Amino acid sequence: MAVIRIIDWHIGREIAGKSFVVALWLLLIHLFLTLLEFLENRNEVDYSIIAERLFFSIPKMIYDLSPMILLIGSILALAVLARQYEFVAFQAGGVTKFRILGSVAGFCTLFAVVIFAWGELVVPASETKLSRVGTEVDA
Repeated sequence: MAVIRIIDWHIGREIAGKSFVVALWLLLIHLFLTLLEFLENRNEVDYSIIAERLFFSIPKMIYDLSPMILLIGSILALAVLARQYEFVAFQAGGVTKFRILGSVAGFCTLFAVVIFAWGELVVPASETKLSRVGTEVDA
């Protein structure tokens, strides 16, 4: 039973690491494009307001990008594990393919629960503050 836990942690750590890197890259690209949009729509540029709007839009960006983050991160992690022949080692140790898929599905379910909580707790608060910043800009 301890071997299965170690395998679960190993697969989960790989997926989490790759998903974190993918999240950083996608978030940076999305922030850059949003910054360009803000700069294009405003004649008088107030950089502190733009920075504040970008800051408060990050939680919604993370929430919107989370399915893509998890999908690409999982594919990258599984590709790395396959390239390093770790799946062969797992199967040589007696772990079935379905058990490995169960580990991946378990981690993805945990990620989905965390993102659901993020969407219910963090995103509404940031959206409220973002709408206040938008009204201060227009006034």
